[in-house]
Amino acid sequence: GSFIIVSILFIFLGYAVNELPLENALSLIIVEAFFYIIPGIATALLINVGEKNSLSFFAICLFCGYILNIVIYFIVQGLRIKEYILPVYVLVTICSLIIIYCKRRIIYSLCTEIVDYNICIVFFIGVLTVSFVCYCCNNLIPNGSVEANTYYNDNLYWIGNTIELEMNFPPVDFRVCTREFHYHYFSNIQLAVIGLLSRVPAIEIGFVYSWVQIDLMLVLGTYCFLNKILKKWYLVLTGMFILLFTAGFENDVIIGVVQYLYYARFGYDVAFAFSLFCMYLMYIQLSKKFDIKIFLLTLLAFICLLGSKSATGAIVLCGMGMICLYWLFIERDLKKSFGYGIW
Repeated sequence: GSFIIVSILFIFLGYAVNELPLENALSLIIVEAFFYIIPGIATALLINVGEKNSLSFFAICLFCGYILNIVIYFIVQGLRIKEYILPVYVLVTICSLIIIYCKRRIIYSLCTEIVDYNICIVFFIGVLTVSFVCYCCNNLIPNGSVEANTYYNDNLYWIGNTIELEMNFPPVDFRVCTREFHYHYFSNIQLAVIGLLSRVPAIEIGFVYSWVQIDLMLVLGTYCFLNKILKKWYLVLTGMFILLFTAGFENDVIIGVVQYLYYARFGYDVAFAFSLFCMYLMYIQLSKKFDIKIFLLTLLAFICLLGSKSATGAIVLCGMGMICLYWLFIERDLKKSFGYGIW
C-alpha cells in the first residue's frame, strides 16, 4: 500500500509542477490501477511461481501487468479493433477481479521482513526523487543544434514513437519518408496503451508521469533479484545502491548508464528492470524441475526485454547461456537446458 501511496503523491507532484489538468492525472491513476496493477496481480496468481515474499510477489505482479498490456495491444491492433480497447480492458479487469477473489488465499500467505520493506520504500522514494529532478524537471526540448546527439535529445524521439503506436500498427517511421518502423519500441507500447485508455496526451504521459511506474519496477525488480541470491538484508541494501545509483568504467562512452536510467530513458530503464526480472526467474528455475509456467513467463519477459532495448538483452542472453550450459553439463537436465537454450 505504501508504494501505491508514494506513487500517487509523485504523480500529483508532477501534475502540480507542470500545471497540467487535474483530470488527466486522475484518469492516469485510474487506468494504472484497474488496467495495469489488477490484471498483473491476477496473472501472477495464475502463474504462481511459489514466491512467499510479498515485495517480490508485488514485483512479479508489476512485470506481469506490463507484459499483459503488450500482449493485449498486439491482439487488439492485430484484430483491428483499437476503437474497442476500453471494453476489452474492462472485460480483462472483471475477469482479473474474479481470479483474485478465487485465489485470495495465496495473497494472505505472503509476508515480508520489516527491514526489507523499509529498504525498498526508502530506495523507491530516493529513485523517484532523482527521476523527478533529472527527468521530469529537466525535460529539455531537442534544439537541432550540434548538441543533437546528447541524451537530452532522445526524449522527444521517444515520445514520437509513442504517438505513432497510438495511431498506427505496424508503426511507421514518420521521420524518414513513412518507412516501416523496426526499433526497440516496447516501452512505448505501454505508454500508448495508457494514452489510448486515459486520453492523456503522449508527451504529458512520457515527460510527467511515465517514470513513476518504471521506477517502481526498477526498485522492486532489483530487490526481488538480489533478495533471491543474496538473502542478507545488508547485502541486498549494498547491491541495490550499486545497481541503481552507480555505473562501471564509462570514460569512453558518450552516454552512460546513469543518464539512460534517469535523464533520457528511451526504453533502457524498462530493459534494465526486465533484465533483473529475467535473471530472477532463471534463478527460481535453477532450484526446480522444468516448469512450463515459469518458462513461458521468462520467455515473455525476455521478449519484452529485447523489445525495450536489444543491447541489454544481448548481455542477459549470455547469462542465460551460461545457466543452460550448467543445466546441460552439470545437472544433465536436457529439458531445461534445451528448453531454455533453443528459444
